[in-house]
Amino acid sequence: MSCNCNISTYSSTCCPEVPYPQISSESVPSLIDNLVYALYGTINKSIVNGRVVWDIPCDPNNSSEVEQIPREEGEGLLCYLLRLFANSLDSYGQFLRWGFSTVGQTEFTLTGAYQPDRNAYIVYVNGVVQDPISYTISSTLPRVLTRSSALTSGQTLTVVELSATAGATGLTGATGPSGGPTGATGLTGATGPSGGPTGPTGATGLTGATGAASPAGGIRWAYTGDGIQTQFSIVGAISTLATAFLVAIDGVLQDPNNYSISGTTLTFSQSVPNGSEIVIISLNGIQGASGYVGSDGATGATGIQGATGPSGGATGATGATGVLPPTNFGNVWSYTGDGIQTVFAITGGLSIISAAYLVTIDGVVQKTTNYTIDNVIPRTLTMSTAVPIGSEINIISLSVA
Repeated sequence: MSCNCNISTYSSTCCPEVPYPQISSESVPSLIDNLVYALYGTINKSIVNGRVVWDIPCDPNNSSEVEQIPREEGEGLLCYLLRLFANSLDSYGQFLRWGFSTVGQTEFTLTGAYQPDRNAYIVYVNGVVQDPISYTISSTLPRVLTRSSALTSGQTLTVVELSATAGATGLTGATGPSGGPTGATGLTGATGPSGGPTGPTGATGLTGATGAASPAGGIRWAYTGDGIQTQFSIVGAISTLATAFLVAIDGVLQDPNNYSISGTTLTFSQSVPNGSEIVIISLNGIQGASGYVGSDGATGATGIQGATGPSGGATGATGATGVLPPTNFGNVWSYTGDGIQTVFAITGGLSIISAAYLVTIDGVVQKTTNYTIDNVIPRTLTMSTAVPIGSEINIISLSVA
C-alpha cells in the first residue's frame, strides 16, 4: 500500500511523527501527542500496581493551583487560569483596550493611552501575544504604536494598556486651628464701648497634593531556550509572585504553575525546548509617591481690649477634607456555549462600548466587531454568531464597575 500524506486525504498509517513545533502532515496520534506536549510539556508514563500512572508537570486536576488563590471545587484548569488573569487585572485598576484590522496598517493611534514604555502594553495579533521588541510607543501624545510589520488580510491587532495613569492620592490636608482667642476684659469705666472686634477665621488647611504618576508596569527580559537551562535572570523585578509576570514561550502564554520566582531568578518546572523564544514581562510597577500633607490654617488675630467687652474672636472654620480616590475594578462573567445561545448577561457592567470588555472563547481573544453591548440595565452582551457547544466564553470588564 502506498503512503499518501496529502493534508486533506493523508493515511494515518503511513505518515511519520513530526516533533513539535515543526509543521507538516502527520498522523493523528502524532498530532494528539504534539498537542498534549504543547499544553503540558513532557508527560512520563509508568505502571504502578498494574495500573497506568501519568506524571503531568501541570496537573489539570484540582491539585494544581497558585499559592493563596485556591481552585474551586470542580473548576477546570483553563477556567482557573482565566480567573487568575482576571484577578490580576482587578489589582491594577482601570485598563484601556484598542482593536485594529486595517490591512497594510503599521501605525496605530492609542487615544487616551498614558505610558510611553512599550513594556506597559500587551499586544495580540489574532490572539497571539507579540514580543514588545516588535513595536514602539511614541513619546508624544496621543500615543502611537508602530509595528515593524503591517497587518495582513484576516489579522486583528488588539492592544491593552497595563499600567494605571495616576499615582497614589495625596493625604488629606490638616484641619485649620481655631480662630482668635477670647478678647481680654475691658477696664472698669462708665458704660464702656463694646469690646474688641472678632478675630478673623483660621485659614482652611490645604488639600494634599496628588502623588506623581506611576511608572510603566513592565520590564522585559528575553532569552532563547537550549533544551537544558531552567533558570533565567530577571534583575530589576520587584515582586516574587508568579502571577505578577507575563511569560510566553514562542508567543504562547504560560501557566504561572509552570514557573516560580526567587529573588531575581525565574525558574521553570522543566527546561525550555532548544531554540524556543522566551519573553518575560513584569506586570506591576513601582507605587507612585504620596502627596504632601496640607499645611495648617493660620491662627486668627486676638480681639482689641475694651471696657466690659464681650468674648473675643469666633472659632475658626474646620479645614476642608481631601477628596478620596474612586475605586476601580473589573467584573468577570463565564458561560459554556450550547451552539444556540448568542445573548449573555453581564449584570454589573456599566459601559456600552464593546472595546470596554475583553471576550475570549476557549482562550482566544475575540474581535470587538464579533459582539455588541445592549443599552439596557442590566447589561447584556450579544455575539454575532452562536458559541459552539462546550466552548468556554469568558467576559472581562475593563472599565469602572
